[in-house]
Amino acid sequence: MRNQIIALSVALCGALTPAQAQEEKPADTSGPTWIERPTPDLFDQYYPPFAMYQNVVGRVVLDCTVLANSSHTCTIEQETAPGWDFGEAAIAISHSFRFEAAQRNGRAIASRLRVPVTFRFPHERYPSPYDDLVDENQPAFSHPPIWEEAPNFLAVMRVYPQAAFREQVRGRALLSCLVNSERRLDCRSEMEMPANRGFGDAALQLSRQFRVSETDTEALARYRDERLLLPINFGPSRELTPVPPLTGGAPLVLTLPVPIDAPFYPAPARFAAVGGVADVLCTYGANTSCVLEREDPDIWRFGDAALEMANTFPYESLADYMAVIDGDQLRFQFRFFTN
Repeated sequence: MRNQIIALSVALCGALTPAQAQEEKPADTSGPTWIERPTPDLFDQYYPPFAMYQNVVGRVVLDCTVLANSSHTCTIEQETAPGWDFGEAAIAISHSFRFEAAQRNGRAIASRLRVPVTFRFPHERYPSPYDDLVDENQPAFSHPPIWEEAPNFLAVMRVYPQAAFREQVRGRALLSCLVNSERRLDCRSEMEMPANRGFGDAALQLSRQFRVSETDTEALARYRDERLLLPINFGPSRELTPVPPLTGGAPLVLTLPVPIDAPFYPAPARFAAVGGVADVLCTYGANTSCVLEREDPDIWRFGDAALEMANTFPYESLADYMAVIDGDQLRFQFRFFTN
């Protein structure tokens, strides 16, 4: 008798018509829903430092699974500007996500959702500790655009001239580029240091990997017709490769204030409470050499003091931070003031 009932039940289930099936009540499903989203401070905290240093922005799409207990895990589905650690940063930020689990007919269930995470560069460029020293009005400086795509350290290593790499020769090529309609660079090599070591050709290969962000409308408009000076560095430091924060083909200009109580302030000028200026041009290298370009007024020994300060300047800090290499020129503008 029991077997007959089971058989009858199966027969009845199999006898349901499509019309009857459509009349069944659909499942009531909702969610998952956000409880807490990441704050802007988290994006600043986890912004990949090397990407920020090089003006690179990025976007990551995360594939997140929200379990019935509202816990979640996320994986990287898509990453724009790969190689700059945006994916890892997005995963770190995802730990701050808070969800309420999806519901089906009043019961919590596991579900999936895609979460885009966008890293927008908050400033025109990465702040440099030398900002207070640099005269921004000097035409030698043009800060790089915000990049949507850019070659990273590994890309530089792939095209590093082999002979120079074996000999541990550090170099730079200076490109001048226009931005085309696809926001890519059309470049030509203007200079390579040291010469004839292949850095110019290697830099041109890398230039094809740059793409200006569509959000940087100023750079897109400016560099359609005006050429962008873009140095590409080849060296052992990930922070300095490929583009330094300060760019240009002319001497690096540093404006240095010298208060009257500074040790190098000329004694006669200090006694007379006189201020002045002195400009010194130095060529960086194993034996950095400096010459006095200007001294005003020229009777208070401001030039002598300026040369002494230039000769004792900690050049290794520039070499480490700004990728200054042998042959680069630096113009110190010393400003002596009394108050």
